[in-house]
Amino acid sequence: MLASGSPRRAEILSGAGFQLEVVPSGVDEKKLFTADTDLPRAVEHLALSKAKSVSV
Repeated sequence: MLASGSPRRAEILSGAGFQLEVVPSGVDEKKLFTADTDLPRAVEHLALSKAKSVSV
C-alpha cells in the first residue's frame, strides 16, 4: 500500500516491480515542515501519520 498521491512515486515503485494499492493519506505535509523544523523528526512523524491514516 502506498499512502501517497504522488504519481511519480507510484511509477518508480511499480517500475521496481512492486504491486501497489495507492491510497492517498490526506495528511497535510505543509503543516509539518517549517523553516525551523527538525527534519529527521518531521519525516518520521510524517511517515507514522500517513501509515495511521490509511490503516484499517
